[in-house]
Amino acid sequence: MKMEWWFFLALIAAVFWALDNVIDKYILTKKLKDAYSYDILTNLNDIFPAIIIFLLVPVVFHPIFSWVAIAFGAITVLALLYYNKAMMKEEMSRISALE
Repeated sequence: MKMEWWFFLALIAAVFWALDNVIDKYILTKKLKDAYSYDILTNLNDIFPAIIIFLLVPVVFHPIFSWVAIAFGAITVLALLYYNKAMMKEEMSRISALE
């Protein structure tokens, strides 16, 4: 029986998502013990691809769209901070269900 390609990709995505939650929980409770530091660390990893894209692709800035992008980026960082704090205090299975 042939498995559909999209099903395989969806299964792998779920496995990686669960693995990411386990790694987050381990780092937050055993290694760093500070949600702010972990938030900075994870956001620094997100900056490198953005810089590469900015250098390789011509970018046009529109003031309204730029402010909307900044606002959504700030909301995402704030949401991740609360996620990390919750991950430090609760069980991983409860927090990942809310995510």
